[in-house]
Amino acid sequence: MSGWDEDAWHRMVEEEHRKLVAKQSPAERARLEWLRRLIDDNVSLEAAWREMRDARDTPDCVLEAVIVSVHEHGLAALKTAENLDRFRRLDQRQRAELRRRISKMARLGQIGTGLPPPDPSAQRFAKQMENDPEFQRIWRPALDRFHRRTTPMARHQEGNPKKEK
Repeated sequence: MSGWDEDAWHRMVEEEHRKLVAKQSPAERARLEWLRRLIDDNVSLEAAWREMRDARDTPDCVLEAVIVSVHEHGLAALKTAENLDRFRRLDQRQRAELRRRISKMARLGQIGTGLPPPDPSAQRFAKQMENDPEFQRIWRPALDRFHRRTTPMARHQEGNPKKEK
């Protein structure tokens, strides 16, 4: 029976580590070096958190918000304060995707045309929900606020009984 060979074990671990490192892309290696630097004893937790927070990618929902805005309101939507802020937050990949999608929308004539109608199953669901008292009580006001529509009750509470056009 063979005994424990600590040196052989260390050599085997080092060899496996070299294999793993060889498989890593340069971007992965750079990210690991960055993370190693952040866990150094000389880096405070606050500084590491701040750097990690600032290095986060912008979620794709920010890109989608710009796309929806252009779809609904046209290219003028790109000049609004909200979308200028969103655009500043996009990384290079997302900016390229935005250009690609706006070009495609322009080719298809979809800029400033509003959102496409929902599919038939979504329309059936919406029709059912319109008659549901729970939906009317809870969700309808939230949807109206989201779409900046005023309900008769909201107009009454604001003291403006005129109907919205």
